[in-house]
Amino acid sequence: MIDTGACSVENNVWTHLISNALSEPFNSELRTRQQTGYIVWCSSTVLQRERTLLYLTSQSSTVTPQGLLDRYQTFLRNTIAQWNDPAEHGSLQQRFATIRQSYETGLSHSYNNLGELSSMIESCTFDRAGVYTEREQALAFVRSITVSDFIRAVNARLVDSIAGKTSTVLFTGEQRADLVAKL
Repeated sequence: MIDTGACSVENNVWTHLISNALSEPFNSELRTRQQTGYIVWCSSTVLQRERTLLYLTSQSSTVTPQGLLDRYQTFLRNTIAQWNDPAEHGSLQQRFATIRQSYETGLSHSYNNLGELSSMIESCTFDRAGVYTEREQALAFVRSITVSDFIRAVNARLVDSIAGKTSTVLFTGEQRADLVAKL
């Protein structure tokens, strides 16, 4: 889990876009290539309308929690280096355009996709009273950003996590069960 900053329309959009951009390569690297486990995913959420979080998650019976953390950091380091390489900007531009369009479509047609997008809608479009006040702000913002803006946002939000400067939560099966029981 990486804390990507205070909750705001812009940070919620950035974290969601970063999560979507990381999702496929994260799954390909950790599940397919490294075969760390069957369950591998990347997601984002807002914690109590205060902080925006990015999750890198893997369930593994063969790799220790510290080993997973090391693999996450290596994955992030390599992916960010690749995204910062000017030679890769063409392929990143195409991927980013697809992710941005999908996000924009989800915001524009949220009622049709409520089940699939409910957490994104809640974190990006409702204020505390449940009123659609931030939706238009999120749409305007996502329409205005470029791939260069995206690269800057990735660097600003994830570089400290690569250096191990962010807190990371690792749960074993028993710890997760205890946490769920307490909730």
